[in-house]
Amino acid sequence: LKVIVADKEFYDSCAVSVRQQIWLKNDRLYLDAICPIIDSYIAAKTKIMMSLISMVGDRESLYERLIDVIRERFIKTADVNYCSLRMELIMAAHDANLDSIIKIGSSAICYSRAYLNY
Repeated sequence: LKVIVADKEFYDSCAVSVRQQIWLKNDRLYLDAICPIIDSYIAAKTKIMMSLISMVGDRESLYERLIDVIRERFIKTADVNYCSLRMELIMAAHDANLDSIIKIGSSAICYSRAYLNY
């Protein structure tokens, strides 16, 4: 494994299963691999949340319609990511101090758990 780590090109060309073995022994390389992916995820998610929140603004009816669409898509697909999106929207509204939206969203159990336990 030391030979692989010493040669960046060789390391980069290794299968993930080989790199996993390296990461178990080399935390720095593991962090070098995962941190950019996490940062990319957060940046993309933040941009999307900001877009949705700015589209809704403080208009309760637009927020309710957005939640309806998310609910409909969840029912149609059973994709739990829609549930996560709903929770993220409530938290983004909270962060943006959108009181009228927070009031509607606060009835969701995930909001209570996220903010009462924080």
